[in-house]
Amino acid sequence: MADPITWAAIITAGAAVFSGVTAMQTGDANQEAFNLQAKQEEEAGRQRVRAIESKSRRLSGVQRAQFAAAGVNLSGSVLDVQQDSINESRIDAMTTMQNSFNQSASLRFQGNVAKSEGINSAISSGFDAAGAVVGGVGQYNQYKATTGQAPTWRVS
Repeated sequence: MADPITWAAIITAGAAVFSGVTAMQTGDANQEAFNLQAKQEEEAGRQRVRAIESKSRRLSGVQRAQFAAAGVNLSGSVLDVQQDSINESRIDAMTTMQNSFNQSASLRFQGNVAKSEGINSAISSGFDAAGAVVGGVGQYNQYKATTGQAPTWRVS
């Protein structure tokens, strides 16, 4: 049976390793969550673009119908007005998609940061575990040097 100093070192080292594994798993889970949010943002951006394009087509149709009902020929400045509306809608759609991609990239970056934090915590926990073992060895040796015997469990 191991002595109390060895047990203390083993338990402390085990807790540090467990903490590191947990931190790594948390980092992985957080990265997955951020990546899922990024995919959802991209899909939402595509839906917003489709809505803008649909509204643009409806507006263009309404404009044509109103011009035709008024007996206006689709040429010259009337055609320019309609083309300007279409161009503005395209710009809105492109801006919306770019904003969505930027948000998605930001979320993916946050996911990568979360994973890195998990890895760093796991590495730190590894050092903590090694420190616990080295500290335990030091305490064992100090006890043995001071008392001349190995530490044992004492029951009074």
